[in-house]
Amino acid sequence: RKQKPIEEKESYKWLRSLQATARAVKEASGVDWVSVGDREADTYELFELASHEEVSFLVRSFHNRRVCEDAKVWEVVDREAPVGRMRVFVKGKDKREREAELEIRFREVRIRHPKKEKEEVRLWAIRAKEVSPPKGEEGLDWKLLTNREVRDFEQACEKVQWYTVRFRIEVFHKILKSGRRSEDRRLGSLDRLERCLTIDMITAWRLMYLTMLGRETPEVASDLLFSEQEVEVLKLIKYRGEYAANKGKSLSLREAILIIAPLGGFVKGKGREPGVEVMWRGIRRLADILIGVSLTTSIPQFDSG
Repeated sequence: RKQKPIEEKESYKWLRSLQATARAVKEASGVDWVSVGDREADTYELFELASHEEVSFLVRSFHNRRVCEDAKVWEVVDREAPVGRMRVFVKGKDKREREAELEIRFREVRIRHPKKEKEEVRLWAIRAKEVSPPKGEEGLDWKLLTNREVRDFEQACEKVQWYTVRFRIEVFHKILKSGRRSEDRRLGSLDRLERCLTIDMITAWRLMYLTMLGRETPEVASDLLFSEQEVEVLKLIKYRGEYAANKGKSLSLREAILIIAPLGGFVKGKGREPGVEVMWRGIRRLADILIGVSLTTSIPQFDSG
């Protein structure tokens, strides 16, 4: 397998992703673009390509590579004193979100090429290791490599936060596959498929963003994410017979989510939070209810007498 050209390896997709990022940098130069990859992206070819294309990257380390100090990268990083601790939210063993406290170490390293005659690559290595993980949980131990400069604790934390975005990307693709069933589309042409995927991706983004904000900023007003008609229907569901008396009240995003989630089958319980699947089903039910309300209000009222 090691003798295969990089183009024939599964990891080549990460080089294509980096090339796509390079194109995006040219098309939208005002945006700070960073290509984030998992352990499969830890290839020397990617490091070289990023240097050639002048693209920023962050990857999770898979190989304990040699550095110019004639030692291995994570050996030299572990010699550094911890610079601080940070907290991140991750999925636990039971798939529920939990908070993890990570101890941070970092240092600049020069990675040797497997072929010694080639130049080494200058990178920054960050180790984020969980302190006191919960009983029964495997503690987090993220070893990250980046070509973006890391000079202090805040810059190291920024890179760790970038890596946590990877999990949101996984959720986004899960919505596309399980919620929108994008892989099941049979539209006959690439042009039609692209138009359909555009709508699917907007819907998936909205659902992911809604679920994320519901946890991070639950107190914001629901009308930031829902139309006026949707908010009023949510109030109808919440207040029912007392809707008229509560019509003027505002509805927080948290309240809106706790109305929608049961429509999708969510059952309240200690420590339970609505996930994207129940929210997807709930939003579909809300759309049906909205159609029903619209039809009801547009039907002329006749005097039965």
